[in-house]
Amino acid sequence: MRMEISNRTPEQIASELNFIKEQSGKCCIGATFDFNSMCTVLMPKAVLPGT
Repeated sequence: MRMEISNRTPEQIASELNFIKEQSGKCCIGATFDFNSMCTVLMPKAVLPGT
């Protein structure tokens, strides 16, 4: 495996990593909401608490 030298500064790399971390967190939260809404649509009302 050939390693290439990057001209990015440690601050740039940290900024990129923080951006990726933030975006992946948003994606996980969105997927959780999607999953929960699918469960409420697919489950019969008699099974849902409080209905």
